[in-house]
Amino acid sequence: MHRLSALRGRKKTQQAGLRGSDTFASRLKFILGFLVVLLSVELLSGCGFHLRGVGSGGEAQFLGSSPSSPFQSVKLDGIQQLDPLLREALQQQLSAGGVRLADTFGSAQLWLQLDRTHWKQTRTGYSGGDTASILLTLKQHFKVQDVASETWILDAQATTYRDHSIDINARLASDRELQEIREQMSDEVARQIIDRINRALAQQRLHSADGQTKTE
Repeated sequence: MHRLSALRGRKKTQQAGLRGSDTFASRLKFILGFLVVLLSVELLSGCGFHLRGVGSGGEAQFLGSSPSSPFQSVKLDGIQQLDPLLREALQQQLSAGGVRLADTFGSAQLWLQLDRTHWKQTRTGYSGGDTASILLTLKQHFKVQDVASETWILDAQATTYRDHSIDINARLASDRELQEIREQMSDEVARQIIDRINRALAQQRLHSADGQTKTE
């Protein structure tokens, strides 16, 4: 009986030891895997690889490098007709993209002609007596010319909409929220304008390449 009890005790001890070994092996495997990931990130960073992110203004960029744009300079015409929020957003995003704001047509790659900004606020109804629902609309018409060829490459309109509820009893807070929404809408329209220009330039270059291929 004593021998049987001793054998059972040894077996339990061995099983506990095996479970402990398995736990230690799992932890060691996790730690080694984590170290491999850290080493990989360090090696990629050392080779100049950067993760793609989104800047504070919403523009896509490579961290640690300057965002690039297909065009390097632009002459803005009618900039004073823009809503102040949109004017600020457009100029900031162009500068963040490495685009120089030219003073003259001769020093510009593109001519961006801007019409007056169209803001509209439409009341769509009431909810519960103290809350009013409104629809905000921001539209900006613009035209773009390639200065060198004097060719109009784009005639378009950037548009965005927002639904908003105004609390009649908390007018100050609602006004602050409305201002934030207008800023967001201005940022979005500015991004639309730059994106449309980039796509128009890409299309122009594609047509130019096709024309050269057919000529050859």
